[in-house]
Amino acid sequence: MNKTDILEKKWINYGRWTQPTISGAFWTHWDEAECAREVSQDSPLPAIVFLDGYHLTPLDEDHAVKTYFNKRYSEGTLGEFLEKFETSSKKSEARILAILGNTMLSNAEYARELFAAFLEVVGAWSFLFRFSTSLEEIAREQGLAVSDDDILRHMRPYTRVTLLEQQTIELKEFARALRAQYPAIPVTELTKHVMDDASTPLLAKIHDHVQEFSWFGTHHWEGEPYTLEKCLSDIQDILNKGGDVEEGSVAVSSSEGDQTIWKLLAAFAYWRTHCAEVSDKAAYLSRERLTDVAKKWSITYEELTWLSSGEIIKALDISEDSIELPTNFAERKAGYGAWVDNGVEHIVVGAELATLIDAAVPKVDTSVSEIKGTVASKGGVITGIARIIMGPSEFASFVAGDILVANETTPDFVPLMKNAAAIVTDTGGITSHAAIVSRELKKPCVIGTKIATKVFKNGDMVEVDAINGIVRKI
Repeated sequence: MNKTDILEKKWINYGRWTQPTISGAFWTHWDEAECAREVSQDSPLPAIVFLDGYHLTPLDEDHAVKTYFNKRYSEGTLGEFLEKFETSSKKSEARILAILGNTMLSNAEYARELFAAFLEVVGAWSFLFRFSTSLEEIAREQGLAVSDDDILRHMRPYTRVTLLEQQTIELKEFARALRAQYPAIPVTELTKHVMDDASTPLLAKIHDHVQEFSWFGTHHWEGEPYTLEKCLSDIQDILNKGGDVEEGSVAVSSSEGDQTIWKLLAAFAYWRTHCAEVSDKAAYLSRERLTDVAKKWSITYEELTWLSSGEIIKALDISEDSIELPTNFAERKAGYGAWVDNGVEHIVVGAELATLIDAAVPKVDTSVSEIKGTVASKGGVITGIARIIMGPSEFASFVAGDILVANETTPDFVPLMKNAAAIVTDTGGITSHAAIVSRELKKPCVIGTKIATKVFKNGDMVEVDAINGIVRKI
């Protein structure tokens, strides 16, 4: 993919995620991942160009994805695909977690293996991100389901608990245990009371929980870790809501017909979130090693994240004690673009980046005041202040009760989602992270609006109709 291709091809924009170079450049290498090549077999792997957060794929290559799945469906080979996908995803997870406890490697060796393993998880996630929606469309077009609710009903017997769902389960268990252990203490005082009762085994369990989920709240190489204070606040929120403490039961649908497509969609939904969880955990637990690298180079960890993984490895191969920063390094925070041409990574800034964005990013009409999407979680009509959140650097601006408007959510968005009055996204199908978590949280959610983050601005008063899938400025 060269510059001429970027300027002349037609592109589909999967959305915009603002993130440092260490994250953004990874996406452009996703088709080099062994797991993606293994699973795709004869399917083309669409190229990714990353321009100031815009996640772009050539339109013709994107169409080929759906054609591929239609072919596999008609041939009856989705079962074989599911088996390879599961095997490959588990291998990618095992590889990245295995590196974390290895203290025998030098910083250069550690970084090389970490980034190689990280690419495998990124490759799997990118695969899912593109292919999940195609599979949902095929299920409808083939008459296997008449609605999104129907798809979810068919998938339900095959769903699995993600790490963050497990975390929520444990928090509810803590809330129930607190209520049972201290029946005479007012609900509003329970978390404070357990902190004052150092002898209780429950406090030790809460500390263990915080350590296990220390990465919660981070995403890839950014974000703040989970703390005891945050954990106690989450438990207190559950106690304050009362009904959320009780365990619920989930009805499962009966098996009918060929279940392969539902198993595959359920697997996609699980791994789409789990890949993000695993990569977040690995990146967070690797911060100490990368911080050590940064100190030796006389830069901060945050500054190091504005280098690509390829640049970090190349610099470490030259010297672990010093680095010659790229000539455009200081400009990257203002915006950068990345792509790969015949194995060579290109990172551009400034006027060159602006030219590419103007040519490649599809234009949208932002003058409209009403947009439509898909209802991922029903919840009536909600009115509130729009808060556009494109990445972790903007989390601090979010206020409880705001309407969360994002391109798509990832695990680090969950604390915001818990406090949002409603959730609106540009992208994603009913198996996306935003859809799954909003249903779990029982938060009104409209997904797939395509242009919500462009139409609405911070502070706009908006109405979210989570019955008909309409979001409007009022």
